[in-house]
Amino acid sequence: MEYAEATLEYLTALQDGIFDNADSVQQRIPKSSFRKEVTSTGGSLIAALHMQWLFKGTGSAPGKMRPVQPFYDFIVDRGIQPYPKENKDGSFSAVSQESLAWAMAISQAREGSAIYQGKKPGVDLESVLKKETPIFLSKLAKNIAASIATTLRNAVTILLIALLLGACGAKVPAKRDSKKIKKEHTVTVAQTFLMVGCFMLGYGLTNEYLIEK
Repeated sequence: MEYAEATLEYLTALQDGIFDNADSVQQRIPKSSFRKEVTSTGGSLIAALHMQWLFKGTGSAPGKMRPVQPFYDFIVDRGIQPYPKENKDGSFSAVSQESLAWAMAISQAREGSAIYQGKKPGVDLESVLKKETPIFLSKLAKNIAASIATTLRNAVTILLIALLLGACGAKVPAKRDSKKIKKEHTVTVAQTFLMVGCFMLGYGLTNEYLIEK
């Protein structure tokens, strides 16, 4: 499995885990805004800005005035239509989604969000990461091991072929001592068999490692 393929599977699993966890705690999130970006060296899971306030243990703490746009996106995503505002004379005035977004921003600046206050649980991102990350790392380790094993096999194969070609193509000078030539030939053959043995051992060990993983 290629790195990019494994990364895409990991990001997809994270996204599905976030969706399932949000559904289990009845926390509505901007699912339509989620998207995955994968390259040959990494990947990202991207969502609407206000998603950062919907995770367990975070929320939005009291403080300075919030940006209004994320609240507006939140309202539009949920399809919220504000109730008309009652005036002092008993009449009603329409309230726009933009006005509601301003009111929500001011309220959170004063009190913090419901998740921050502990009134809502929020999405448990930590549990999703703990479940899916080890699976991803295991796939990466297996992929790296397979790559190393292939590289080693290729290197040993090339060395073995070169050794065999050298042994087969060796020329025996006419005036050399026949005993010495026989001894050198024996050594060359022994070296060849040793290389074959190392190659088969390495091949078997790498295969055994991959099967176990």
